[in-house]
Amino acid sequence: MKTLEAFNYLKNYFKTTNQRECYLYYNIKKDCFESNFEKFKNRKDWQIFCGTWTDLFDCCKLEDYLEEIKYNFSLYDLSELTEKAFKNVCNGAGPKGYGWAVPDLWFTNAANYHDLMYTLGGSENDRLFADKCFLWRMQSATSGLRKAVGFLPYIYYRKVRKYGSGAFYKGEKRNIGQVNKLYG
Repeated sequence: MKTLEAFNYLKNYFKTTNQRECYLYYNIKKDCFESNFEKFKNRKDWQIFCGTWTDLFDCCKLEDYLEEIKYNFSLYDLSELTEKAFKNVCNGAGPKGYGWAVPDLWFTNAANYHDLMYTLGGSENDRLFADKCFLWRMQSATSGLRKAVGFLPYIYYRKVRKYGSGAFYKGEKRNIGQVNKLYG
């Protein structure tokens, strides 16, 4: 998520609506911020709640809050997998068996979380969410190298959006225990 984009959204929201409070959401489908007048009313699966902000919001607090949300979107922990399940589910970047064709670079951790989220499965919105988490984790891994390799996370993200559908488990979303039973 882009802090400047959120800042500008809130600034514009308070300027144009005469509201004193904003329920800020991030829409992963549209890749933009939006708001609802009531907290969680008519909230969609692809809207991630980013807090309640007043017209006196602090940009530094907003930035800290969004960073915390951004890297904690994946509510799963790889350490919850059994060793055998981890080996069967997580293979770094690229499709299983073809990892040599897609170098992990700095993205091993991001790719392993992405593999887990694809194994847990669910709906197409869950897949989109998994792909966005993958992008954000890759961006975090390359944050100090942004000028040199900042384009790489977007390339990996676009490729997984285009070609990753077949690897995603489509069905009732699993939990970690089910994955451990299936793959452990």
